Amino acid sequence: MTKYLALLGLTLQLAATAIPGHAEEAALETSLAEAASSPASAQAGAKEFNFSLAKLIGSGRISTLKGESGQLGFSLPVPPTWQAKDVELRLRGTVSSSLIAGSQLVVYLNGEAIQQYPLQQEGNRYDFTLKVPVEKLKSGFNDFQLQANQHYTEACEFPHAPQLWTQVNLEQSGFKINATPKPVVSSLSRLSEIFSKANWHDRPAVSIMTAAKPTPDEVAAMGLLAQGVAGFYDFVPVRISHDVYPLEAHNLLGQFPADSRTAVVMGSFANLGSYLQGLNIGKQDKPVIAVRAMPGDPTRQLVILAANNGKDLKKLATAFALRGLPWPDHAWTSIDKLKMPPARSLEKRFDLPLASSGAFPLRALGYKTTTYSGQDNDGPVLRVWNNSWQGRMQVRVHLTYASGMSPQSSLNIISNGVMQGAIPLNNPRGGIYENYAVTIPAGSLNPGWNTLQFKPVLVPVSNGGKCQPSYDGNLALTVYEDTTLQKFGGDELREPDLALLSGTGSIYTEGPLGKGIAIQMTDDNSDTLSSGLTLVAKLTQVFRRPLMNVWFGVGPAPEMKHQYWIGSYKQLPRDVASLVVTDFPSRIAVEVPIIQSATVEVREGNEWLRSTLENMGIRNTPPAKYTSAEIALSGQFNKYSFAATKEIDGNVVTVLSANSPAILKQGVATLIGYGQWAQLKGRLAFWEPGTEKLSSVSYDDTPFSAYGLRGGLGIWVSQYPWLALFSLLLIIGFIIFVTRRALAAYKVRNHAGHQE
Repeated sequence: MTKYLALLGLTLQLAATAIPGHAEEAALETSLAEAASSPASAQAGAKEFNFSLAKLIGSGRISTLKGESGQLGFSLPVPPTWQAKDVELRLRGTVSSSLIAGSQLVVYLNGEAIQQYPLQQEGNRYDFTLKVPVEKLKSGFNDFQLQANQHYTEACEFPHAPQLWTQVNLEQSGFKINATPKPVVSSLSRLSEIFSKANWHDRPAVSIMTAAKPTPDEVAAMGLLAQGVAGFYDFVPVRISHDVYPLEAHNLLGQFPADSRTAVVMGSFANLGSYLQGLNIGKQDKPVIAVRAMPGDPTRQLVILAANNGKDLKKLATAFALRGLPWPDHAWTSIDKLKMPPARSLEKRFDLPLASSGAFPLRALGYKTTTYSGQDNDGPVLRVWNNSWQGRMQVRVHLTYASGMSPQSSLNIISNGVMQGAIPLNNPRGGIYENYAVTIPAGSLNPGWNTLQFKPVLVPVSNGGKCQPSYDGNLALTVYEDTTLQKFGGDELREPDLALLSGTGSIYTEGPLGKGIAIQMTDDNSDTLSSGLTLVAKLTQVFRRPLMNVWFGVGPAPEMKHQYWIGSYKQLPRDVASLVVTDFPSRIAVEVPIIQSATVEVREGNEWLRSTLENMGIRNTPPAKYTSAEIALSGQFNKYSFAATKEIDGNVVTVLSANSPAILKQGVATLIGYGQWAQLKGRLAFWEPGTEKLSSVSYDDTPFSAYGLRGGLGIWVSQYPWLALFSLLLIIGFIIFVTRRALAAYKVRNHAGHQE
């Protein structure tokens, strides 16, 4: 992130003066830690957490460990704010009946073997429970690895024989953890621990509090604070709520959300006097940001932003939103200057193309340069959004492969399950390709989401059969993140789609850092504000950088190209509300796109004739693109939340709504989860808060609009050969006629001149 700050040219001067009594604060923190580790406090707040391996890995139900040394890796997060007291890892699955004595399953923790189990099991099923040594766990992410050392014979073994396998049931295997809360040192340099992405909650909760109903400046500052919190949590979905804090700090704990470990309070120095007490801040003219333990509970943390006016408060929030800022190792600091580069220079560096049809590297999809080794490698599978119809895509691969592999080795390029090309890795001395091009034809691409897989097939010179030695150490391939994708041809899809929210690398934006985007809330109800804060936090995580140019506030914004509206249905503007329902909550109008097998207008090389006829006022009635139905709901959708998107007067409008602000808050908190967010697609989606399934009206099976086909006149000629021949003869005859008339006129002029 340091590179990112340097790239932007951000200059932030922190007046981090030495704080009187800081040594006393450190001593206080030490005493708090000792108190939290005492037997009496060890039982306070004790809680049991359970995680399946399927949840930690984020993939299927069964994992198969193949070959003589099959492996499965996963990470266990340990939050800095929790102390693990007892950790159990349960492993359940099935083993091959061909395995002989000596086959074993080894469990590694951070590279150290902590347990071994025999894999020759009666009934071919195993159920192991391992007591994980908690002293070997560290705060943050702990790497576990299961290695199945498998054998079916004692001599001349083929290391990749099909009978060498062990299955791990990921749903039935997992961790049971007993833990108690623990304090962390109250220092700005520990913000990444206070808002740690190593978390045991699906959607950790953070409360942003004001002294009363927030002012417009405070609402804008809250939007930036939500982005800062989202930046610390990185990829972990975070629920952010707005609340009102009491003026006396000791009363806060009684109204603090039970499932939240951290809160951010903001306001004037006068309102925050009791919260700043004991930090030795004194009278300040400059805005101050501070961290302290919550009064009455040293295991919870407060982040405090205090300023004399709304402008300074927004300056504090902007500094908090910047990722990778080197905060000082103190409990508080004041912001002296916040110098941002000119907007014009930002636009030059970060301006995004209006149509995403240009070339872009794999790093834009979140891929990082990775080396793949061994024979069992699926390679990376990337999701690519295709916004064109009848366009093709080209992959230009940058890779390096090791020496000593068999000439049959290759890297297969697969899109949507279909192989499009193979890159040979056949030089025994190894090699490198900088721009090996593989084209994916239009017929293999879908409008919307597509998968792109780089599948390594690494073959050793000897497979180890017939008592021959086998060595896999030289099977290695590196695919670099500057591998390029580029789209060619086709017509751009013109209908907006909710899938663009769910992680394409670019959301609806036409400028840098969210310029041109407005997040508009219908009212300043705390639940409505909470929905907006949670949404902007999620969009920040999708975009992978702060959206500091986003307009965030209550009511309509100045004219913006891309608008989000958040609020209960009854408070939405009338033209915006029509995107969701017609008579909420008893009736919903759904427009379903006509499927591709229906008649869809296709332009085939006759654009000039079409435009000429249209200019003369002669035009065909365009075919309908949608069929629609109004569905009576009988009030059953009172508890549902909705998301919809549409283009209105040239602006893309996206709506999140529900019957009430409270239901909407719950719905947005559900929507930001990994599984639910990935299901967003189409024009309309609705879901019940707390459930896994979203229902949507999707465009997966149809073009969004009328499109042209590559080939133009050639396609028309192939479809109407005799008419094309007649037209060609007619054109030739017309050319001959015009030429003869021109020659005759030329002779007449020259002859007349000669006679004179």
